[in-house]
Amino acid sequence: FRFPAEERLAGLFYHLLRDQGIHALEGFPCFLTTAHSDADLDQIVSAFESAARQMRAAHFFTGKLSCCHMAIAMLPSVSRLSIYLS
Repeated sequence: FRFPAEERLAGLFYHLLRDQGIHALEGFPCFLTTAHSDADLDQIVSAFESAARQMRAAHFFTGKLSCCHMAIAMLPSVSRLSIYLS
């Protein structure tokens, strides 16, 4: 995933993820494998939701992005996670 270039403070999102134990580097791919457990996926989903809420609450996203939604789709019984920021 990536943020639009006009979101100057979007890089803080990755710091918020790391504060919650999710190591994702801005501009680099992130991978999930079958080695990740359901608990791992729950932690990732929770961290993304929390970081997005914190960024919106602090008004770090512009109006265009702050009214967006984050949809998290998980396939049952499969260790796959798709996160869409739009």
